[in-house]
Amino acid sequence: MEALLRGDRPPQLRGGFVICGLRKCHRKKKEERRTAVYIDGFNLYHGCLQGYEHYKWLDIEALCHNLIFDRPIVSIKFFTARIKAKAARRPGANIRQDAYLKAIKQRSNGRVEVIQGNFRRDQKKMHLCRPIPCKHHDNGGDHCHGDEKIAVWKNEEKQTDVSLSVHLINDAWLDLYDQAIIISNDTDLEEAIKIACVDHSPGKPPKHVGVITPTAWPGRKPAGTLVSAASWLKEVKESHHRDSQLPDTIPAGNSVLYRPLEWT
Repeated sequence: MEALLRGDRPPQLRGGFVICGLRKCHRKKKEERRTAVYIDGFNLYHGCLQGYEHYKWLDIEALCHNLIFDRPIVSIKFFTARIKAKAARRPGANIRQDAYLKAIKQRSNGRVEVIQGNFRRDQKKMHLCRPIPCKHHDNGGDHCHGDEKIAVWKNEEKQTDVSLSVHLINDAWLDLYDQAIIISNDTDLEEAIKIACVDHSPGKPPKHVGVITPTAWPGRKPAGTLVSAASWLKEVKESHHRDSQLPDTIPAGNSVLYRPLEWT
């Protein structure tokens, strides 16, 4: 106590605790922070997997450890939605996705929690960027302006970003992590990040929320709102995918899961 009154540095105790005045404050070292990872599956896919078939057999748990090599990971949550066969852009895409989800669950032995939303395919009327020339007007720039919309099939995953936000905030309130890491570039997550960073409990340090964006590919860049909301920012690089592939064959009880031929 006399040392504190003299302004000397508080004594360091085992386990990262220091005595501050008459109470104990928890000052965790960076490498001791419990880290929870939240992955927006569709954002990751569209950000740096679409068109790169040889990287799609991705080991989610290995990717997390390759990205966050110096932190103890306490949970990994992978948010996605199952593709419907009629909505698949390529034949068999839903079958390959089903095999992939089974593979990451089997490989991680339950350490990766897959949380599924819904995938919807609806017919909607969308505005045209440019009116379609009317066949009744062949004199250059004349167009029919009665209907400048066209019916299209719109594929959307539902509940993915909402579920991720809810889990991020709820886990913060339950004090299940010290640091959360989101793998996404979705600006809809901005407010959830801000809320999760609030100091939730007296005597406990505020949460840190880092964002790892799948934007290292040409033509993509981190969303500005996420940059301002996050505690820190990092990008998924091609080397992370290359070094985080699942084995070509994965034993699963009495059967075996295989990497799809289309992804070799």
